[in-house]
Amino acid sequence: MKKYLSLIMALLAMNAIANTVMPVTPSAPIIYLSTVDTSGNILKSLNTTIYSVSNAKLNLCWEVAGMPLSAQNNVVEVMTGPERFTVIGDNNSSVDADKSGKVYTIKQVAAPAINNEFIRRCWKFDKNDPLGEYKLDVDVNGVSFPTRTFTLIK
Repeated sequence: MKKYLSLIMALLAMNAIANTVMPVTPSAPIIYLSTVDTSGNILKSLNTTIYSVSNAKLNLCWEVAGMPLSAQNNVVEVMTGPERFTVIGDNNSSVDADKSGKVYTIKQVAAPAINNEFIRRCWKFDKNDPLGEYKLDVDVNGVSFPTRTFTLIK
């Protein structure tokens, strides 16, 4: 009988531990920048920030995850180029350039993707864009991320 009592007590203790709610520690906000292949139905990261303007099937995308997101999120991007270039935003964006034409501020209200887990923004470049190193600063809902760089090549 003592063996059964010990066994039952052990099982109850394990059940109590299993049912204990452990608080989920939110991950730190993170940004990921990569050139992606858009030739298939699913975006495929090429795990590089080098973008060839001669390949029409590429986009440069960033994703922000690991932070609370709502149905509408304030996104501010500041893109700095090596020379004067042009940024064309979508209908949901406002685009402002500095006098030099090398620095653009793009503001938009963005909806998160897939279960409110992340925000993704993609850019397309072409042969009219100057080659060289660009800088990208991203702020989402007041959270500023470290400057990212990418390079346009032929």
